Amino acid sequence: MDKLVSIGMVFSKAEDYPHAQSVWDKALALDADSPEVNYNLALTCFHLKDMRRARKHSAAAVDLRPDFFEANVLYGTILFMSGEDESAIRFLTHAHELRPEDGEVRRLLAHELSLYAEAQMKKNELQRATVLLQQASELRPDSREIKSKLAELRARASQSH
Repeated sequence: MDKLVSIGMVFSKAEDYPHAQSVWDKALALDADSPEVNYNLALTCFHLKDMRRARKHSAAAVDLRPDFFEANVLYGTILFMSGEDESAIRFLTHAHELRPEDGEVRRLLAHELSLYAEAQMKKNELQRATVLLQQASELRPDSREIKSKLAELRARASQSH
């Protein structure tokens, strides 16, 4: 198993994803309950744009080890790309809680919160949109785009009262 993991890592680092996928599939057959093997297979499938398998194995990695930072980020990203905003926010928020200093996750989560807030605004769910944008603003206080959306939302909310 250790040899397979090492070989899978070498192929992944070399961005030889088809060979890496073959190795990770073999490793998974030996240890289907390994969060690391599931994650590495998911990441490889993600690079190969096989989103169905990437989703399946990133979900398995998170189920097997809920505090697996990278698996939460990958699964949250896949959910985000699938338009499953609430679920994506939940997993990206958990990843952010695990590593609040990670700037990439903070940016991704703020972006997802902002996009979801826009969708809520279109449905006239102004309170929900406000909460989402405030969360995004806390993550990215320097973002002009988020501040602008928040100001627009507040103006809309005051007009409706």
